Amino acid sequence: MCEEIKLKEQREYAWNYFHLHAGQRMSAFNFFIIISGLLATALVKSIHALSSDFLINLFIGLAISIGLCLVPFVFWKLDQRISYLIKHAEEALKEIENVLRKSENTLSTSIDLFSSEEFKTDRIQRFSSVLFCHLTYSKCFMLAHLFFGLVGFICFICFIWKIGTVIF
Repeated sequence: MCEEIKLKEQREYAWNYFHLHAGQRMSAFNFFIIISGLLATALVKSIHALSSDFLINLFIGLAISIGLCLVPFVFWKLDQRISYLIKHAEEALKEIENVLRKSENTLSTSIDLFSSEEFKTDRIQRFSSVLFCHLTYSKCFMLAHLFFGLVGFICFICFIWKIGTVIF
């Protein structure tokens, strides 16, 4: 009986840890989208500076494009850390599921959500086409980070080129 209570407390602790970091991950991504959207909007406005020879506008656009390069990188690294913490909690929950399954003598693995998820995801990925492939949160978030980073980098190159033509 004491061991059951201890296991339930461990499960609750692991679940709270998982829940906290999963929530942090979504909040961080939402914050990334807001910041990147604001920077992209400012960048669109500053692109009009490419048609002028006023250096201060070009330097403002250059600074915004640098920001749009750095923000995705910082949030990508943050997402990697949070993803690691989530995986850590998932491993603990898998172990608790295994102990529970053994102690309760249940044969069904369909209720072991964390333990069966990897197997089911792999099966989906094997039978899906390239167009309908299964993307994880990490891959989807990485694509968003890459998109905004590339937009910032391309604009950075354009502003550098324009500043070079104005100065020289």
